[in-house]
Amino acid sequence: MEKLIREGLRFGGLVRVSAPHLIERYNAALEAFRLPRVALDDFHLDASGYSLEVADALGDMDYLDPNGINRRFIIVTPEQRNAPLIATAFSVDAALFELFYANNQAAIEALTLKDAVYGEIENLVFDVRTPADIVSIRKVSFGVYTPSRLLADARSLEALTERFMTETDGWRDATLMAEIVEGAKRCGDIRANGIIPEKLEFDWPAAFFSTHFGGTYVFRYGNSVLLVGDPERLQPRTRNMLVIARGDGGQILDALDTFGLIEPFNPRWLVDSGMLAQRFRMAVAAILGRNGVAFAPQEIMDERYLNRLVQESIDAMQADPAFRAISGLRGVIGNDGDAAGIEATLEPATKLIFRRALPEHPGVWEANRLIAEFSEFDVVALFILNKPRFYEVYEAMSAPMRTFAVEAVKTVYMPDGVEASRRKDEVKARLYGAH
Repeated sequence: MEKLIREGLRFGGLVRVSAPHLIERYNAALEAFRLPRVALDDFHLDASGYSLEVADALGDMDYLDPNGINRRFIIVTPEQRNAPLIATAFSVDAALFELFYANNQAAIEALTLKDAVYGEIENLVFDVRTPADIVSIRKVSFGVYTPSRLLADARSLEALTERFMTETDGWRDATLMAEIVEGAKRCGDIRANGIIPEKLEFDWPAAFFSTHFGGTYVFRYGNSVLLVGDPERLQPRTRNMLVIARGDGGQILDALDTFGLIEPFNPRWLVDSGMLAQRFRMAVAAILGRNGVAFAPQEIMDERYLNRLVQESIDAMQADPAFRAISGLRGVIGNDGDAAGIEATLEPATKLIFRRALPEHPGVWEANRLIAEFSEFDVVALFILNKPRFYEVYEAMSAPMRTFAVEAVKTVYMPDGVEASRRKDEVKARLYGAH
């Protein structure tokens, strides 16, 4: 993983904390969670305040997510908003944190001038024992606190101010007036400094991935629920649950269509987006790597070299079902043939290589993440849609294929560096119609 870290493809964009006063505030928040302090001179934080260095020091990789259900957070600087989120039990956690930051930016900036902000995402589920426990989550709220009680005092001052404004004789209440003055000394003018968070409750998306039960995709549609995971572990089930194994391409394709999640076969998109060309390149690289054939990463990206590589290993290429399907479809589409007729003859799992989720569907990214599991040879798409699985696939690769995977991702998705979010959004929009 060292190469991924060096290239910014893993743990890139984390916020370094080294200032003594920020470390002290972080430790105070740890104590508020009844966790030990850490004696570190510096460490790196993600958007939620999770730190691999702190986890290692505590000997607990789940110290901010002990039960995998109500994630805790520690914010010591507003800069954390731009950091990624790592080690999550739910794929939608990153989107929820972005909503929290976006709706409470002023309060976070004001509070972190004096203190840390800590708390947890509360969803009324405290333990996951059955599929219904994760399916039942519809709303979440952020419980927000500060170690020094700065926020609690601000909320008390807000209540006192409300009393003063609504009680007829409030201005005559000397005790009330004195409490307001003391509160203002502590918290400032809460009407102007925006120190109190404005929005803490958010809707839980209808589509998400959970690491529970061995990894489960959840898609809610009206009163029905589609679960894609391990059928043996997804027990007991309620009547409205449809459970499908993650490797069952046929049932997954049918279910995604039934739930209105997948786009019909669209050869125009495959060509215009460059997805078909990308699938071809990635399949060729995977076959060469699997057969121990050496190649330079840039040769895969250049049509002249690519065709030569294919011809030199044509037997291995033709022995691969995915390559045959991709190559065949490329030829038919390029010659204005009956692409739909060819696609109809493919096995369901192979059909998913040529499909994407409906761009306008709210569950577009979770559906695309699931679809990507059927074309894991496409390391670029896998990195975009399902980084945890990309890292697992990367670990099993040979050294040359790891080099190729890094170069392919950087060339297609991140040519301008890890921080260039605009380019990444453009790639997502081109390939998937959404970002």
